[in-house]
Amino acid sequence: MRLVEQVWFEALHGRNARCLLQWRGKGRQGRATHLQLAEELGAAREAVSRILKGFECNGWARLHRGEIEIRDAEGLAT
Repeated sequence: MRLVEQVWFEALHGRNARCLLQWRGKGRQGRATHLQLAEELGAAREAVSRILKGFECNGWARLHRGEIEIRDAEGLAT
């Protein structure tokens, strides 16, 4: 079960990053909440929030209330 959770979390990590980059390409950056992103990914808001916090710690994104700012698209894409 632990392995399944790890694989799912890693897959969600990549999907989360791709979704943010796609939103940015469509001019939607900055207008998303954690809940909206979670709903689009079909994931729990808590899981998305943990991943976004990791993105922020790595300097790839900056989180504001109701807003997600991409700071390093290259880092986010890796």
